[in-house]
Amino acid sequence: NAAISACEKGGETLRALELLDAMRARGVQPTAITYNAAISACARGPGGAFLDRALDLLDEMRDRDGLAPDVVSYNAAITACAQAHAPDTALWLLEHEMPRRSIRPDVISFAAAISACGAAGRWEDAVAVFETMHCAGVDPDVVAYNAAIEACELAGAHAPAQHLLAQAADRGLYARNFLVGGAHGTSNGWTKLDLHELSAPVARTAVRWALRSAGVVVDDKAEEDLVVVTGRGVHSEGGEPVLKPAILAMLRDEFDGVVECREERSNPGELRVVRLLL
Repeated sequence: NAAISACEKGGETLRALELLDAMRARGVQPTAITYNAAISACARGPGGAFLDRALDLLDEMRDRDGLAPDVVSYNAAITACAQAHAPDTALWLLEHEMPRRSIRPDVISFAAAISACGAAGRWEDAVAVFETMHCAGVDPDVVAYNAAIEACELAGAHAPAQHLLAQAADRGLYARNFLVGGAHGTSNGWTKLDLHELSAPVARTAVRWALRSAGVVVDDKAEEDLVVVTGRGVHSEGGEPVLKPAILAMLRDEFDGVVECREERSNPGELRVVRLLL
């Protein structure tokens, strides 16, 4: 079990499946933990290539080894659906298979299904799944909000994305990201937005929301400056910045003539979005 889990965490899907086969060949009975680790390894496979194997493992748990898949098993399988851009299969598992097996979905189940819909460009289905969480008595966390916001943003549905982000902000889920200055009673005259730990789609939504909904841009006129902390890409893959170019492109495309963006000389990981006096 430990070896298969290690392969899963390391993204070594084929090796994890080989170890499962080796266990059986030696007469060692797999446990639910074994299967869950193997299904999770499939979910980490590149491009969703191991979705069919993940679904087969769900069946094998019951039919071959007499084990009952649990919420962890289904969460891993739904995550594999997200990797494979297979929303219909994800929704079938969430809405039919789990209830049929008397397994109550948790926030991870819903977030994975939302991601599966978003990956396929089906933002309306993603939002519908998000909204069913309340009916199911499951409280959305920041991961679920991020998945729903990303689904909307990537499909160009900016208004729903901003609505979701504002809702999450009201609940305090992005408290560390929104650092407000002069607009709320101090003398700095600016609002600060920290994008650390946000994906590029969620970061774009956050900046757009700050400009449009937090008083920085009102009726296409800039009222105050916005400092955007993008980071320098130190923790990004290859050490290349991801957020800064995404935000610069969005500002150029959507707010040209309303604001201009200046890189802070003292900190290349910050941008100052400056109002234009029109």
